[in-house]
Amino acid sequence: MRFADLPMIEGATGKFLLQKMAAVAEVEAGTVSARPKTALAAAKRRGVSLRAIAAALEERGIPAARGGK
Repeated sequence: MRFADLPMIEGATGKFLLQKMAAVAEVEAGTVSARPKTALAAAKRRGVSLRAIAAALEERGIPAARGGK
């Protein structure tokens, strides 16, 4: 695997960097997927329904994940 912003680094150093970058990417992937879940749970605690959330997003022109309304 190569990264566009890094030079080709061979050997143990390259393997070390690749492993660290993969670990960071894995943590970020988990964080990215957790953010919407956390925000939705907070909205539900405030008494905001899914329908109200959808209406607010539509008012702001934010499309649905699959491109629909």
